[in-house]
Amino acid sequence: MKQLFLSHYSKHGHEVAELARELRFRGVRPWVDKQGGFLVADDSAVEAERAIREDCLGLLLYATDDVFSRDFIRDHEIPPALQMREADPRFLLLAVPRNLSFQELSDQSSKVYGSDLSRYHTRPANGCWEDARIGLTEVAGDVLAKVMQLAELNSEGKLGIQFSTREVAPPEEGEGLTIDGTEAYLKFPGSDADSFNAFVHGMRDVKRAVAKRFGRPELLVHGFKHLSAAFLFGRVFQPFSITVRQTPSEYWRVNFGAASQSTLVSTVEMADQAAELVVQVSSGFKNLTPAVDEALSGKCFHRLILSPATTPLVVDENLCATMVRDAYMAIEKLTSFQSVERIHIFAAAPQAFMMGLGQRFAGMPETAIYDFDGSAYSAPKNIPGGVL
Repeated sequence: MKQLFLSHYSKHGHEVAELARELRFRGVRPWVDKQGGFLVADDSAVEAERAIREDCLGLLLYATDDVFSRDFIRDHEIPPALQMREADPRFLLLAVPRNLSFQELSDQSSKVYGSDLSRYHTRPANGCWEDARIGLTEVAGDVLAKVMQLAELNSEGKLGIQFSTREVAPPEEGEGLTIDGTEAYLKFPGSDADSFNAFVHGMRDVKRAVAKRFGRPELLVHGFKHLSAAFLFGRVFQPFSITVRQTPSEYWRVNFGAASQSTLVSTVEMADQAAELVVQVSSGFKNLTPAVDEALSGKCFHRLILSPATTPLVVDENLCATMVRDAYMAIEKLTSFQSVERIHIFAAAPQAFMMGLGQRFAGMPETAIYDFDGSAYSAPKNIPGGVL
């Protein structure tokens, strides 16, 4: 999928960065000059025009009252976008008025650009910054709906999605959406919870947009992701068939082909007056308990340990599905007779396992997923209960 060029006055770059984040969370790849658009030694004018013509599916103008005085936008961004729109009606033109009326947008764009861009507006972002942020979230949802109209299923009838939270790879052929959740995993004070909640909201928008466009297509997923992100994907796309790239050369179908024989043995430790359940699951003999105890120091909880009976598992597609079944059955059995307000999951298992487990968790309470950073477990990613 091509990018969406974000045309704006740099004075408002922090606001456009917020819009870019919301777009990335919704599978739309924004082209932003200060966020990887221009590279060292680029001729800015030449590169902007080339990007609009070759790399972008459309242009969104962040229409502040001062954007119309910017010569660069007038001379090098709007003209090639208008030319692309004239040549191809599928090229997207959008204008987001920021504290402008649509009449002001119409008058200014007609005067400066020779074209009434109010015809291509999405919704406005008005008021103080806190109100405008809500508006930009809604704008991102509108843009996603427009972009989904351009998406196509591959030759096998599947929707290709890159879903990454570690690093984003170059787009692959047939990739309909690029969900970039890396910002939800950045570590700086006060960012984690708000950013991850916004990520969950964006993922839910993606599900609705996909369903509206295609119904329930099979999803073909690749990308570099945390285990908590894999679980989130499964939770959100619970009704869909999912095939995920598990290795550089192998795609595994999620929740497919479970064998009859059990793979995991359950060990249960109950604690008096505990309201939370900790689940430790490993496909090998890795002992997660010391790191789990360190991460949850001072908490009172029930513990469910799921591990192989005799030898470490050599996990393939079918065995992974069996692990999902066994793990969920053990969790469901315990929670059926013991009231649990929150579940904590620590896993040393494949991504496909976490996606499959996430798909089965629609009836479970809020779940905290922990990612291992190489030395310890990081702060949990909290995923709401119920259907997402």
